[in-house]
Amino acid sequence: MSYVRYALFPNLDEARGALDDIESGVATKEPIILTVHEHKVGDDDPQQDQGDGRRGLLIGLGSGAVAGLVLSVILVLSGLLPITLPHAMLFGFFGGLMIGGIGGGLYGVGLPAEPILRLERLWRKGNVLITAKAEDAQRMLQVESIFRRHHAVVETG
Repeated sequence: MSYVRYALFPNLDEARGALDDIESGVATKEPIILTVHEHKVGDDDPQQDQGDGRRGLLIGLGSGAVAGLVLSVILVLSGLLPITLPHAMLFGFFGGLMIGGIGGGLYGVGLPAEPILRLERLWRKGNVLITAKAEDAQRMLQVESIFRRHHAVVETG
């Protein structure tokens, strides 16, 4: 399993200090991939492969359930659906849940992850963003600690 941390530093000196500390203090068999961004993360960023499928799924479930419920009630009351209202409501609710969940989950994979959005709101000229990716949770905790020691705002990816 990969662990990702995004660290937004107030300036280049703090970012360099963190990189030096990581290089000298975090010995590991597994590599830690560090990417330094001097500009906001864009769509072409190699680390920007994380979407927010969970958020999209929840939005899809909610909107699908409500839309299915409303549509089923309209169809029954207009006489286009020849079943009882409670059955139509159940069918519409669960059908909407299923269709909305699938659509929302697929759509959400393309949404930018919430940690990136939070860091974008904090971005100021002169900031430096470092993305760290590692396979070892213990090493990632050490990296995160170093980031925080150098005054970075750290988000989990």
